[in-house]
Amino acid sequence: MKKLFTLSITLLLAACGHRSTKPQESVKKNSQLPQGAPVEPPAPRPIITDDQITRHILYEREMMPVAGIVVEVSLMAMKKSRGDQKQIETEVAKDPRVKRVADAEASAIAKSGISRAENQEISRIIADYIPGVVTGDAETRKRAREAFQSKYSPEALETMDKRQPELARLQNEMLAAAFNPGKRN
Repeated sequence: MKKLFTLSITLLLAACGHRSTKPQESVKKNSQLPQGAPVEPPAPRPIITDDQITRHILYEREMMPVAGIVVEVSLMAMKKSRGDQKQIETEVAKDPRVKRVADAEASAIAKSGISRAENQEISRIIADYIPGVVTGDAETRKRAREAFQSKYSPEALETMDKRQPELARLQNEMLAAAFNPGKRN
């Protein structure tokens, strides 16, 4: 359900016209390099800090009141478009509730101090942590913890362990807001 919500918010915001051009700019920049020119080194592995989690929580809480709208608009657009991406964006853009979502996102960015892209990266890291480290038997959790630590860092694992209860609550609240808007926690 979290992935559906993330997909819904991404589709909705994309249709609002809030697209990042960074990937295209990077491709264009690298395609203009002379043959044999050095390629930019890969980005350092992402880390997660206590401050980033705090900012992520602020961002998500600001978006929570429109979570149900995001899901409703996205599902309706997907149904009408029968899965065609361009048509989904067209259907979403027609919905007058999109402005409310865009306003909530602007507020979330302003209050949290992080962009949508930064919040999505933090969400991805959290999604790498929560399922494996929190669920399953002891051996499964141990392997998941080791994999997370290897992918990110010991400090990232420590930070996630410390903030896990709060992040789990946030996830439950966001899902409740998205799929049961009348029954918010």
